[in-house]
Amino acid sequence: RMAAMAVGLHPNDVNAGKTHEAFLKSLVAYIGGNKGGGGGSASATDWVEKYGVPGYSAPNDGNREMLHIGNICKAIGVDIPANCPKHPRALVGPNCPCNTFRQVPHDKWYYNKGSEQYKSGKPELMVQPPPGQEKEWVQYHGLGKCKLLRRKAHEYAKATGDVSVLEPIDRASTDCITTN
Repeated sequence: RMAAMAVGLHPNDVNAGKTHEAFLKSLVAYIGGNKGGGGGSASATDWVEKYGVPGYSAPNDGNREMLHIGNICKAIGVDIPANCPKHPRALVGPNCPCNTFRQVPHDKWYYNKGSEQYKSGKPELMVQPPPGQEKEWVQYHGLGKCKLLRRKAHEYAKATGDVSVLEPIDRASTDCITTN
């Protein structure tokens, strides 16, 4: 009953057999998301099944853990920009290795409205994409949780069988760039 509530289903519906199959799918996704794999949403789970490596978080999974960006870049042959920070929680934009693929100019990056930078009130940090141009802009993001680099790691792991690039780093880590 508690598991049903945790995944957003009413326990009486599960007990009555009305949503047994939906419950099991939701429960598997929920458990997978809590142990760092599979994801918590249906779209994240579907993406992993179609394009990624099952058992690891999808790029758009809200519960995705931080990855070792240096290992990913080394594996896929991408240079890390000299001005890229090492801390996995550092906000990155044009200095993220993902911009190797994106090629987004410096003036097309913006901060989330909930970020400390945006809330600072500094006009240069409060710039947002003009209506209708959102797809041409990219949001500053945490280095260790970069969605594009996670997608590239999934593609690499699926093609080579080397899932080491998808292994999460320790939450206390302060360096996700330096490789051995």
